Amino acid sequence: NTDFALDFVGTDEYINIRYHSDLEPENITISAWVKSDVTGNYPAVVAKPWSTSGFPSPYVSYYLSTSHAGVGKPYADINVAGTLYTVIADNAITLDTWNHLAVTYDGTTVRLYVNGVVQADTESVGGGSGVVSYAGTGNNSVVIGQRSHDGTSGDFFNGNIADVRIYNAALDGTTEIPVLASKINGDKALGAGTTNLKGHWKLNESTIDDLDAGSVLDNSGNSHHGQAYGWDNDAAV
Repeated sequence: NTDFALDFVGTDEYINIRYHSDLEPENITISAWVKSDVTGNYPAVVAKPWSTSGFPSPYVSYYLSTSHAGVGKPYADINVAGTLYTVIADNAITLDTWNHLAVTYDGTTVRLYVNGVVQADTESVGGGSGVVSYAGTGNNSVVIGQRSHDGTSGDFFNGNIADVRIYNAALDGTTEIPVLASKINGDKALGAGTTNLKGHWKLNESTIDDLDAGSVLDNSGNSHHGQAYGWDNDAAV
């Protein structure tokens, strides 16, 4: 169903996906479709917080956002050995328009893609290589729509999010990322059953009645279902 996408109003709505080692890959691709209502100042699309309590440095293991420092340019952070490597888009995205964002890390380089196009700002990891770093507490959630696992840090997203995916490999920027950027929830070859796909949240639950505990469905086949917080009326568009 591509007719629906969850509507986040930027105050308290977010989705918490419980800890699982599948969602702590050494190399990674994060992919999402977004339609922002406002520019915002670091609004969270997908986050893996560093801590389960508060928001201490280095803040996140990975992060995807629609706006860096309030200027409307999408950006991403990847944490390697405690250092955040930040990549920022070439240009601001258009508000109230669907855009596809993806970040990849292949063990050496962080790359950001906007609507299937790699951005000029890339980051090579110090020392030449490394894996994504995690806090190691064993219970840090993945969060969609805000930055911390319990809703305390702010940076809530205002707009629509759909088709969020996490892979445990860096997808190819020529043959795979553009496919994901071609249609919301539209690609089957990179969908359920794909070895590297560890989480896929279509976010096309059509009413708030579908957003009960565990009902933000993971369509990867790995059962990493999410819990929705903050909605009290129809959440779909």
